[in-house]
Amino acid sequence: FVEDTNEILIFMDSSVDKNAEGTLSKEQAIEKTKKIIENSALISQKYGQSYIGTEHMLLAILEERDCVAVKMLESYVSESS
Repeated sequence: FVEDTNEILIFMDSSVDKNAEGTLSKEQAIEKTKKIIENSALISQKYGQSYIGTEHMLLAILEERDCVAVKMLESYVSESS
């Protein structure tokens, strides 16, 4: 558990390679976001719910292995252990 939000921001900033190749174009980011929202809807349906909540979005994001958010979470968990 992180008590200081500045710690999270510093971690996030250090986790993202600002010079990395492979940065998504606007169109690619839109497609990836669309896919995550669609997967969120499928997850919601899987659990018999008629809405897409943050929990469904998080599960859909975690399924994206090449997602920066997932890499940051994995890195944070390994550093916290």
